[in-house]
Amino acid sequence: MDINEQGFLLPGPLRIFDCSANEVISFKLIRSEKDLNNEENEFSPEFTHQIFGENERIFGYKNLNIDIYCLSSSLNFYLNIDYDEKINPKKYQQFKADDLIESLNQWISSSSTTKNLDLFLSKLKNENEYLTFGEQILTYELKGEKSLSYLINRVNQNFSDDKKFVEWYSRLETFLVFFIDAASTIDKDDPNWIIYLLYQKYQNDYGQTCYAPIGFITVYLYYAYPDKKRPRISLKTT
Repeated sequence: MDINEQGFLLPGPLRIFDCSANEVISFKLIRSEKDLNNEENEFSPEFTHQIFGENERIFGYKNLNIDIYCLSSSLNFYLNIDYDEKINPKKYQQFKADDLIESLNQWISSSSTTKNLDLFLSKLKNENEYLTFGEQILTYELKGEKSLSYLINRVNQNFSDDKKFVEWYSRLETFLVFFIDAASTIDKDDPNWIIYLLYQKYQNDYGQTCYAPIGFITVYLYYAYPDKKRPRISLKTT
């Protein structure tokens, strides 16, 4: 029996080690150190079944909390896993805790993730180095208490040679599995993909202009007889 899949069948003493993955994971997008303590900036995933199984449950930890912070421009991550107790297999009939790091690393790259909060925050001053990718095709502003500027860029075909973009976009794809049911990544070596990126322009605490991706659309160019290509939207998320 897969305990992670069948948490509701657990004996009473073990149920304190079972929890909903959607309830214990929280995200924050970080533009400033002040965002760390801003509860309005916190949001939870809608889906975790591709990471933690069909019933979206985690087994083996008492009072588990998983914090995932993401820098808004570079999309580098901070991961913090906190719990009161981890199940002891010798004490509880050889039941073992789920390997959280192994599960999360399927979608959150270890090369762009740190568990050191100070190191994570030190990268804030470099967020302005992540300029927009692709060709700008539209800009607009929304007027209100604060005027907000937005840009729409298109990353054309054959972007696989742009290593910096591919690495950055792979980090952006991290959010797919948490907010799109049955999400999948694209084959970045396939020359028929086009990506549209929606950016929000903002000023950071250092007075620098930065650009945060807040949505994207992937479009695939299908073959159309006899010598044409027909674009079709594959995925959109904001």
